[in-house]
Amino acid sequence: MSTEAVFIQVGALAEGFAPHSNTLERQLGLSGSTLTLHFADGETLKCHFTDDQRLNWGARTGIAYRATSIRSGILFIDFLDPSQD
Repeated sequence: MSTEAVFIQVGALAEGFAPHSNTLERQLGLSGSTLTLHFADGETLKCHFTDDQRLNWGARTGIAYRATSIRSGILFIDFLDPSQD
């Protein structure tokens, strides 16, 4: 038995992250809708979907997002909050 670590080759890693490589299909249709999130500390924050690629998160506008469906009726909204490191 070898104790040496086995690492994936860089080319194979790149293929795994390539567009359409085992990724969930993008979900459309959120454009114009708004979600109000209620946090445990009593704070609320609005998330408004301006179109199928951009959202407003509180006072921050024009944030790129990707919506996918992890199962029927359940959406996963993926974006990076620009105010967070």
